[in-house]
Amino acid sequence: MFFHVLWMSVVQRAALFLVTWCVYRSFGLHGISAIQIVALQTIISLSVDMLPLPGGVGASEKSFEIMFGTFLALVWLFLVWCCLDESVTIFLYL
Repeated sequence: MFFHVLWMSVVQRAALFLVTWCVYRSFGLHGISAIQIVALQTIISLSVDMLPLPGGVGASEKSFEIMFGTFLALVWLFLVWCCLDESVTIFLYL
């Protein structure tokens, strides 16, 4: 039972982290692999989600900007990507 729950949690988190890769690919960009994006999302999740701070969304967005801002030189593209990624991720929970 434990391993089944663990496996399902890993699959769920990986699917959630792959949303960022899908948004990245939707802009026609090809510089980062899906594994790299999932790894970066995992680092962001481990660094931000584990701290129960009020207003943790700001810390999450800033870490997202730091991690993925190096791959996107255009500011407008990063902002659109961030908004689209967050919107899709929020609607996945619904």
